[in-house]
Amino acid sequence: MFLKNRAILRANEVRSVAKRGDSKNALTDFDMALALTQQAINTQLQYAWKAWVRRKNIESEIVLPKFKLNKNGQQVPATYGIRTKLAPITIDFNVPNGKLGQVNVTLHLQSGVVTYYDEEAEDKATYPIEDWSIGVVVDLDKKPVDLKTLAAIDPDAKNLASETISKSGLPESVFSIEYLFLKFTTVDLLLSGGQQIQIPAEVPQAAKTKALESLNLLLQGEMGEFMLGTVVRRNREQATPTFAMTDFIFHVDPNEIAPEASTLSYLGMFSDRALPSDRNGARINLKDDWIRPDQINGQTSTISGVMAIRKEKFFDEYLIPLFTQQFGFSPMVNGNTRTYSKSDSRSDRRKDIVQRILDSSDSYAVSITLVPGTNTLSISGQISSSRTYRERTLPTLVNKDGLPSLSVNGSGTRTFSASITLTAEGIGTEFSIHPDLNDPQFSPIQISGDTDGFAEVTKAFQKLFGIKDMETELGNAAQDRVNQISQVLQGVLSRIDIDLSKHQFIPPGGGVFTFQNLHFSDQTGDLLMDVIYQAP
Repeated sequence: MFLKNRAILRANEVRSVAKRGDSKNALTDFDMALALTQQAINTQLQYAWKAWVRRKNIESEIVLPKFKLNKNGQQVPATYGIRTKLAPITIDFNVPNGKLGQVNVTLHLQSGVVTYYDEEAEDKATYPIEDWSIGVVVDLDKKPVDLKTLAAIDPDAKNLASETISKSGLPESVFSIEYLFLKFTTVDLLLSGGQQIQIPAEVPQAAKTKALESLNLLLQGEMGEFMLGTVVRRNREQATPTFAMTDFIFHVDPNEIAPEASTLSYLGMFSDRALPSDRNGARINLKDDWIRPDQINGQTSTISGVMAIRKEKFFDEYLIPLFTQQFGFSPMVNGNTRTYSKSDSRSDRRKDIVQRILDSSDSYAVSITLVPGTNTLSISGQISSSRTYRERTLPTLVNKDGLPSLSVNGSGTRTFSASITLTAEGIGTEFSIHPDLNDPQFSPIQISGDTDGFAEVTKAFQKLFGIKDMETELGNAAQDRVNQISQVLQGVLSRIDIDLSKHQFIPPGGGVFTFQNLHFSDQTGDLLMDVIYQAP
């Protein structure tokens, strides 16, 4: 995991992103959020649409090549209907007065013809279709699915889900698969309210009605549950890793001013943590936009969304326990800083006619600080050692009080600083986070006190306590702590193996994504990553 040359190569990757102004949303109720922009969803819907057309064996994207009607619950051939070329559907997250989880979906009829019965002529008639559009309000929903059923809905998604499961080395029964879809089954274009029907006024009413009837068959039948994405997650009943998602809900966050920056969020929980009891309230608490318009139009970045992980989950429940395991005790907590401090003291005594006492004290403090707006953990601390030597002649019959005491002392301090840089690597199921340690910088030991006084007692000092001189003793003590702290840091680096593919999200059409620009939010300290789509 940790390679020194990688640390050197990435030394320049420590970055500040505070100027971007991260979302103020804080994940207090959820462990993670995957917020995808409306613009990104519509891009992926183009792939999903092509895949759907391919699965339905529809030639040249001509939908409903045969006229149909409903008869006793079955779709049967009919004399009248539409033959039309549909462009990929598009989605709009801005639904005026809409309920949670509602979106507006537009069907784009590029060309074709509607065949209908003309009552005035009492005969079959046709009317050309050219750039018609039908907008409907649709509910989002999710449901569990197995790999076999998923294969029928979207083979590409099934293949990626199977890959995610197989790479875990665990049986399929350990995982739950759920997919999010547009619920067209309840849509009725002939009912008034909610539809945005853009059909020229000169189109005969009978032709318009027949076109809408035919599209109803499409929406309530073949397109009934149009998939938007799949989540592969761990069952809560099973032992789960820290970053294995075990449950999730979705949330639509509209942006009326910049619709393309509206987001669809997957809000998930890790390990066995349950979803909040007031789920709607928890969703509404995420009041700020996840994405700003300048983050998708190239002004500051060009991204498809953002992944966020709750600070406490990442910092306090994952990273800090690795330090605790190495140090052997828990840290003090102060804001974004966790401090490990420890001190040891002892007293060595030797006595003949002279009583000799060496009091020793060694201590250290190591602080790990999450630095908002960067991809780094700052590490700093201090090592301290002190030695006090005292001797006096014991009382005798001749001199009942003994001789006056001799006391000399010395202390040494050494400060240090380092940082750990976190970098995201890999795409899709290969995604992971790598840590790089910027080599710790230790200051020279600063020694003070009456160290010269030891020259008077060098022989006794060296013979009884194995110490040649104060400077050497304090330097050796400090170096022991340096070695110990260095081992702790290396031990932590060797254990960081975060693998976010344990809660793999598979976008529509089988596309996958990667993460970039990993950093701690400048607003909340939550871990953020930009989502970048890789076209299928």
